[in-house]
Amino acid sequence: MKKIVLLLVGLSMISCSNEELGSSENKTDLVSIQENQYLDNELWRHKTFHFADNKLVNIEYESPGYRDEYTYNDKGLVSKVIENWDVGLILRTTTYIYDDKGRIIEYNKIPGNVNPDLSTAKYTFTYFSDKILCTITYESGNSQTTEFLLDANQNIVKEHEINSNYSYVYTFENGNLTETSLFDKNVKGTSTKYKYSNLKNELQYNQFVFGKEWKLNSFLSSIHPGNSILIGLSENLISEHKSTYADPINPNDHTQIINSTFNYSLNDKNQMEKQTILYTSTTNGIVDVNLRTEISYTYK
Repeated sequence: MKKIVLLLVGLSMISCSNEELGSSENKTDLVSIQENQYLDNELWRHKTFHFADNKLVNIEYESPGYRDEYTYNDKGLVSKVIENWDVGLILRTTTYIYDDKGRIIEYNKIPGNVNPDLSTAKYTFTYFSDKILCTITYESGNSQTTEFLLDANQNIVKEHEINSNYSYVYTFENGNLTETSLFDKNVKGTSTKYKYSNLKNELQYNQFVFGKEWKLNSFLSSIHPGNSILIGLSENLISEHKSTYADPINPNDHTQIINSTFNYSLNDKNQMEKQTILYTSTTNGIVDVNLRTEISYTYK
């Protein structure tokens, strides 16, 4: 099976006061979220998000013993996430530090006892009126810096790693991300276009992790080399996105098109009940990946 290349990107940011940094504007009786992925109609992967008192407590995966555990500070913002590989085996621990506005200013990824060859990585953020700088410093002393440019509405509109030819450009309309493009210098490569439903984006699990600045913090906490950036942070719920991959150096080499459609159903209390996402990957006109994700919500 060919590697699934998904460019899942989205960001719009909201402001917050210094009060109730950990408070979600959306209080809910959410108990759990069950996410199942089916490859060619066979269950492939699954995980369960568990919530208590409007906080994400842990995530359990299909492999026994593999789970993420969440700890919060006195402001209600996540301070530590432990990724457990098995009983007594820790894959990684991530710790978070925030400024007085509830924005991430530092997090550290610390390897556990599963792979002793991994090293610690420290991520630090500096905020300006028109940009955000992220510097990743590794245990070896090596570092790299990524620049995020902001528009007048504080949306991140460009992401560029210093000393690299590659950059991502994000286009917004009415608070919704409408296009993401990858450039090699000025040559456009992969492009993803987004369409939206009329439903407001009012329930994402990161709301119960990162407080009022959950959109910004969700975006920044996903950064590491080669990582796809989170989707689902626009004002409305997405209905479709379509990615067209073309190599910026050899655009005629091959073309991969990934089309994703999103369907939603609400319960009688107007709460999100189920999401169904259909992914189809086509390379040179031939379908090579057929993936379906079903996400179900349980309330008190």
